[in-house]
Amino acid sequence: MTEAAPECAFIVEVGQLRLGKFDLGGVLYHANYFHVYEVARETLLKAIGIPYQSIMDREMHLPLVETHQSYIRPIRYTDELSVAIWISELKQSSFKFNYEITVSSSPDPVHRAWTRVSAVKESDDNFRPVRLPEDMRQALAPYIRS
Repeated sequence: MTEAAPECAFIVEVGQLRLGKFDLGGVLYHANYFHVYEVARETLLKAIGIPYQSIMDREMHLPLVETHQSYIRPIRYTDELSVAIWISELKQSSFKFNYEITVSSSPDPVHRAWTRVSAVKESDDNFRPVRLPEDMRQALAPYIRS
């Protein structure tokens, strides 16, 4: 699966999530982990000069095309979250984000995951992959660990 976060990882302080993200058992509902990943992805992209709006301005999108999650310990409502995010693969039209979530009460990861996104043209109804622009590839490079 995913090894420990490398030094090149970008750290996103997510904080406490809203109560509505949790199930009746008081733990983060599994589908809401994707919202945490999205916050981490958008924060990293913005920090490296590629805010998602600039991707949309190019008439592109980066939809998720593959995912994997490893639930180590439940995330509870009172937990303050941090996400280490890095890239483990950079291909012509896709790349793979890795996530390691920790909570403020422990340095040990409570969740690990990865998602693969693929660059697609907004105008293509079939969402066929397109080559990632070179400036995006260069901006992502410091966060790659294979």
